[in-house]
Amino acid sequence: MKTILEVMLTAVLGVVVIGGCVPAYEKYSTASGFPEVTISADKATVKNAIVSKMVGTGWELGQTPEFQITGTKTLSEMLHSKLKREFTLLDEGGKVRVIGKEGVVGGVEYRAEQNGMNKDVEKALLEVKVQLEKTTP
Repeated sequence: MKTILEVMLTAVLGVVVIGGCVPAYEKYSTASGFPEVTISADKATVKNAIVSKMVGTGWELGQTPEFQITGTKTLSEMLHSKLKREFTLLDEGGKVRVIGKEGVVGGVEYRAEQNGMNKDVEKALLEVKVQLEKTTP
């Protein structure tokens, strides 16, 4: 039985495939053009907080090299599509700049710039920032 999300995703993917284009996306007024925050904490603490939040909210982690954290979450079994979330961590001397992206993998090629996809990433980054800066002396 199809869920509402699968039906909606099928309709969106059909428009993208048939129309041959990907909708425009919102550019953030940041250096990267994606959601980002600077957190007053060391990189290991920030990385652990992001990993903990992702695992706690059902994300399957990929490889996490020194400067990046990636995870996926199934969108539709039928369409073999997943959400992919990436965080890049940049050490800036006692602070960490974190850049986040989210997009769809499978069904269509991965695009981090899809319309509205980065709002959840922006919210997650702000939650981690508030959490860590409350507990960091």
